[in-house]
Order: sequence, then structure tokens, then C-alpha cells
Amino acid sequence: MGFFERLSSEISNMDFINAFIIFLFFYVPFHFSKKVETTIFKLIFSGAGLYLLATMEDIRILYDKNMTVGLGLLIPQWRFLGEFFLIAISLIYYVFSSTYKAVRSFINLIKAFGKNKNSHNENTKESKNDNYSKSNEKQKKYEHTKEKPKNKKETKDNKYSQFYSENAYIVLGISENATKDEIKKAYRILMKKYHTDVTQEKYPEKFELYTEITKHINNAYSKLK
Repeated sequence: MGFFERLSSEISNMDFINAFIIFLFFYVPFHFSKKVETTIFKLIFSGAGLYLLATMEDIRILYDKNMTVGLGLLIPQWRFLGEFFLIAISLIYYVFSSTYKAVRSFINLIKAFGKNKNSHNENTKESKNDNYSKSNEKQKKYEHTKEKPKNKKETKDNKYSQFYSENAYIVLGISENATKDEIKKAYRILMKKYHTDVTQEKYPEKFELYTEITKHINNAYSKLK
């Protein structure tokens, strides 16, 4: 038998005494529930009404005191229950939203920390590369500076480069149109300046160099005289 069929059957078979008793079971909790004003009592009456409706039997409807008392407690609190339901939904939404934002902020913080760490590693690598480049530049400068004395020596020796030329005129420092007297005069001047018998006492450290120079001077003069 369905719900409405049972309800119709109970109403049709109900007498005055049963109807009055059912009315009392409904009206008394309804009256007290309607009189309460504090939130705590509204919650107590609403909770009690919900509990009674949840524990009602499935055999009878009007004759089930749990249903009549539960309805008597709940009906006066329908507006409070609606407001409470909206507040509960809002509170749940606020908690969920706050939790979601907090979790998202925490994830973004972790991502930012990871990016900063990667950036720091990249900056460290770039700094190492810069230091390495600077070190190489310093090394090159040092090597270049270190080679300068050698270059100075080579530059210093370049003033004797004429004596190592294959051209006899260049060795003697004269033009190709020079006369025999000019050739002889240039030869004597050079020999007086670079002959080891003359320079040995003044420049003993250049003895081997001047010996080689006088050899080239003699060879050049031999070709031209």
C-alpha cells in the first residue's frame, strides 16, 4: 500500500478521540517551538524534530508520534532552518574558498622558490663564467705583459737587422750609387764602431753579437770593393 493510500485509510478510520490525541501531539511541540527566540533553542528544537522524523516508523503515518511531534517542532522553525542552511552553505563555501586560495598560494610560493633557486643557479653559473672569462683575460694580459720584455729585446735587436741583410749596400748603410771611397769610408766607420778589439772592454756582454756583426760587415765590403 502506498503512502497516500495509507494516509487516506487512516483519516477515514479515525474517530474523535484519536484525532484529538494526534492534535495534542502536534500542537504542544508546535506551541513551544514557536515561542522560542534564542538561536540555541531553535537549534535544539529543529534538531529534535529532524531526529524524530528520521526515526519514524514506516508502518503508520498519522498514528506515529515521532512524525506528529517532529512536524510540530519543525514547522515553526522553517524560516530559521532556511537561514541556517544558507549560512551553512556560505560558511562551507568560505572555508573551501579560503582553503583553495591558501593551497594555491602555497603552490605558487613553492614555484617561485623553485624559479628563484634556478635563477640563483644560473646567476652562479654566469658569475663563474664571468670570473673564468676575467681570469682568462687576466691570464692573456699577464702573458702579453710577460712577453713584452721579449718584444723589447727583439725591438732592441732590430737596430742590428741591417747587418743580417743579403744586400751588401744595406749592411754598410749606403746607397747603391755609392763610390768606392764612400764604400771604404762606411766600412771603416762601422768597423771602428763594432770591432771586438774596440768594444770588448766597453761591452763584454755583446762580444759574440759584435763578432757576428763584424763578420757580416767584412763580407759585405768584400763584395763591393
